[in-house]
Amino acid sequence: EALGIPPGKDILTTMATYDEERLARANELIDVFEDEGRRKMELHETVEEVLIALRDSDVPHYIVTSNTSKTTTFFQNKYKFTSFTACYARDSGFPPKPDPKVALHICQSAGLAPEEIVFVGDSMADIGCGRQAGMVTCLLRNGLNDRLIGEAHFSVDRMADIPEVLAATVVHDALQE
Repeated sequence: EALGIPPGKDILTTMATYDEERLARANELIDVFEDEGRRKMELHETVEEVLIALRDSDVPHYIVTSNTSKTTTFFQNKYKFTSFTACYARDSGFPPKPDPKVALHICQSAGLAPEEIVFVGDSMADIGCGRQAGMVTCLLRNGLNDRLIGEAHFSVDRMADIPEVLAATVVHDALQE
C-alpha cells in the first residue's frame, strides 16, 4: 500500500518495471519494513525442529527469499541456522520469483534435475517459481493462502510435516497431473 502497488499485485515483479530513481525510493521504503520485521522476527511453530533435521541430514537445502541478504543473514545468525547450502535473497542478482532462474540455478548447483527437488513456499510467487522450473511444489499453508492449495503439488499445515512429505514422496509421481 505504501508503495502504491494495488493489493494482490506482486511487489517485486512490479518494482522490476520501475526506473532507477523510483526503484531506489521503493527499496528504501521496503528496507524500513524489513528493519521492523527483523525487530519482531520470531520462528513459526516447528521451524527449528525442521531446520535442525535438515542441518543434520545430507539433504541440500536452500533459502530463496524476497527479503534482502541483510534480513536473511540476520535470521541465520539470530537462530544459529547457518547450514543452508546457499541463500538467495532478492538482492542476489536473480529476477524476483516467480521467475524460475534462481530455482534452475539451484538445480545446476546441486547437480539435480528439477523434478528431483521440492520447492516449499507460502506464496504464489514461491509456487510459481518452483512450478515454472519443473520442480515439485509444496505449499506451507498459513491461514492466508488457502486459495493456493490447488496450485501446489502438495500442501502442509506445519513445517514439521515437510520431512514426511519429502520422505514419502516419489518426486516423479508428484508431477503426474
